[in-house]
Amino acid sequence: MPREREHNRYSTQNKIFTLTDAPFGPDEVTLVTGYYDLLHSGHVGFLEECKQIGDPLTVGVRAKAKSGKPGRPIVPDDARLRVVAGLACVDHAFLDEHGYSKVLLDTLQPKTIILSSGEAASAEKTAEIIFLRTQYPDLNITELPRHTDEISTSQIVEWIHNPEDVSEKEIIRTEEIEGALIDYAQQSNAAMKSAAFIIGEGGVVLAKGVNYHPEFSGTVIYFNTATLEYKESKPRPMHAEFDAMLKLEDKGIDAASPHTLHCLHMPCAGCAEVISRKGFKKVVYYNGFDNNYGELILRRNNIELINGNSSEKTT
Repeated sequence: MPREREHNRYSTQNKIFTLTDAPFGPDEVTLVTGYYDLLHSGHVGFLEECKQIGDPLTVGVRAKAKSGKPGRPIVPDDARLRVVAGLACVDHAFLDEHGYSKVLLDTLQPKTIILSSGEAASAEKTAEIIFLRTQYPDLNITELPRHTDEISTSQIVEWIHNPEDVSEKEIIRTEEIEGALIDYAQQSNAAMKSAAFIIGEGGVVLAKGVNYHPEFSGTVIYFNTATLEYKESKPRPMHAEFDAMLKLEDKGIDAASPHTLHCLHMPCAGCAEVISRKGFKKVVYYNGFDNNYGELILRRNNIELINGNSSEKTT
């Protein structure tokens, strides 16, 4: 008879536990929870980084009953739990029916909790953060950015409903954006070439803009509000940010959604005013200007402003 193989203690099923039979003691694990619906590369990358922060890594897969989104998660609780437990970076997994509550924390007593950042916090998440920081002030809490340049569950759902649109979508990774802006700016007919991209969830490029001079050789008449006089001049160039925003508007996409405006250069004051009025929450620039009022306007309107070359927020 063939020798019976010893069951691998790291098999998927052996990683799964319930709160009543946790296979570890107090202060032994790093804990992170989430829904992990339609598990994708963004989830995997995030959990792999969690593993680097704390080992062993315990993952709580949130039960559907905890979700406030209609119809979500799509995948049943047990199936999501088994898929997460199957990841090499996950040491333990359980179905989280409590969220970050006294029941959960007093039972598992983790040494570290990892929270995802870089997303609009739901009411549930905000309440949990307040609870953790007030009720467990000595607990080590680490915030780790989501992989926003990866595909998202919402994007997968959209593609399932609109499969004909998949081939038309351009997806770009964060580290590729500056080079793509420089390449796209070569289409400009202006002396100083610039470009701007509006990028949505999952790194989907929603609109592109380039600065250019209108193909018009004559002059235009405009009213100067400072001198209260009519003036004659050549047409002013279209700025890349404004060009991108117009194209986004033509597509019927709301700028107030969680999209990011990436600009090769810091927006000027005029563009900054429009960016603020359109409802953008984040602007990433790769080259700055001295004495630029655009930066002051963006900061005044509480827009998150990031230097793409240094990842430093200036808000």
